[in-house]
Amino acid sequence: SIAAGNYVALFTRRQPKIIEWKTDFPLKAALASIGADTAGVNALSNDSTSFVLLGRKGMNAAQAFQNFKYHPSINADSANLIEGSIFGFANSGRMLSTTIGPATAWTALHFSARHSELPSADTASFSVIGYQPNGQVDTLAIGVKTSPFSLSNISVTQYPYLRLFWRSSDTILRTPPQLDRWQVVYTPAPEGTMDPAQLFTFRADTLQEGDTVRLAVAFRNISTLGMDSLLVRYRLTNSRNETVALINQRLAPLPAADSLQLRVAIPTRGFEGLHTLEAFANPSFDQPELYLFNNVLARKTLIIRDKVNPLLDVTVDGRHIFDGDIVSPRPAIRIASRDENKFLLMNSIEDTASLELYLRRPGMAQPVRVWMNNKFIQFEPASTSDNRITVNYRPGSLADGTYELTVNTKDKTGNPAGAQPYAITFRVVNESTISRFYPYPNPCTDRMRFVFTLTGSDLPDQLLVTIMTVAGTVVREVNLSELGNLHIGNNITDWAWDGTDSYGDRLANGVYYYRVRVRKSGQDIKLMETAGDQFFAKGMGKLVLLR
Repeated sequence: SIAAGNYVALFTRRQPKIIEWKTDFPLKAALASIGADTAGVNALSNDSTSFVLLGRKGMNAAQAFQNFKYHPSINADSANLIEGSIFGFANSGRMLSTTIGPATAWTALHFSARHSELPSADTASFSVIGYQPNGQVDTLAIGVKTSPFSLSNISVTQYPYLRLFWRSSDTILRTPPQLDRWQVVYTPAPEGTMDPAQLFTFRADTLQEGDTVRLAVAFRNISTLGMDSLLVRYRLTNSRNETVALINQRLAPLPAADSLQLRVAIPTRGFEGLHTLEAFANPSFDQPELYLFNNVLARKTLIIRDKVNPLLDVTVDGRHIFDGDIVSPRPAIRIASRDENKFLLMNSIEDTASLELYLRRPGMAQPVRVWMNNKFIQFEPASTSDNRITVNYRPGSLADGTYELTVNTKDKTGNPAGAQPYAITFRVVNESTISRFYPYPNPCTDRMRFVFTLTGSDLPDQLLVTIMTVAGTVVREVNLSELGNLHIGNNITDWAWDGTDSYGDRLANGVYYYRVRVRKSGQDIKLMETAGDQFFAKGMGKLVLLR
């Protein structure tokens, strides 16, 4: 395909097995398009051994120069010459150089050109074009005709790249000057490259949210020129190519044939899905350098969103209470929240905002929030990868009545401990009382414990349980130290009776009686009235041993 108006020269020689002319050969249309007359085209046959046709696309028929000059005498061993002229209309020409640079110093432009016939009618000159790092193009010099031409006043910081534009013309004979040589003298830029073979670590292809993505790679100066202080840009992008983290580092100068270690660590809190970490040394030609394509290193990492709920544990006076349980009038409430994510530690005072504590006192319609700066609050942040925070709440002396405690906590990423806050009620009784001791289970087949309730602020200092036969013979006595740990509220003894006497001998099946005496500071503790009092007679209860 030849653009209209362009000159073409078409040469062919008929040789066996090279070309065979036929009346429907597609080349006929091409010959006609450059001015060959129809009769001449149709006259082509196998007998015509060679021809020369000069023409221009779009010319009328029979306007081609030397239209079909046949030379039947030409053979493979002879030659023939056809001469003629082609006339054009252009009187000027231009040429643009390739990009030159980057440079650390521009020196001079050198060139030479040949004139022909009438030099006085010739014109020729150079323009110097500068390219800024941001892509902006500026013309720095116009009409340069003398060589050498100084380029030393051009800033390499502003224009690290140049191009030359040559224009020549001859409006009389159309024989403009011909460029023989053009040359730019400059100091070239250094060249650096990422060198993973020397140093490369990446952590990791898959990360839990809150972990840190880490990259370390060597960057080496492979030229004989030193580089200035090296700017490195690290960029973390998500799957939508949105920048979620951007870090710039300014490192030390990089001498020739030396290397630097590029290191970065980016926390992943709040990130989810596939991400790309890119390290770019000398971004956007921060300083002149020969190439940038080998200054980039990119790695992908999959960040798994933290969706696991933290664990919440609430105890009162060191135990897990049931709804409506009795507690001491000065309760020690301990709230512990533990998160499985060992990277997002709840280890700062700001993390107290993630824990909400409410207490509704007797007579209140709504609970009141207890803030973490309350004087009754002691906050212990997480200090290890166990990632456990603790709040010790001592509300002081509480009046009698029913209280409601509500606790809500979240981890660092906002996952709550549960769909609903933890809520429980408890009762406070300031008067020191004790309920009856109830054997459980009763009848007893293997082991039996006592269940009872204590109220007030202090525990008894004396307690004795006596087990007797129906005849009144004492077979077993248990004191306070044997029963185990007691607390205000509902108790079940650590001690368990296995149906033996004080000597360890097994007792016979049947009915046995027991009596409990409890004292504090030398005084009997008041007996709490309960619905089970009807099963006791003269302060004694009944248990059945049945194996």
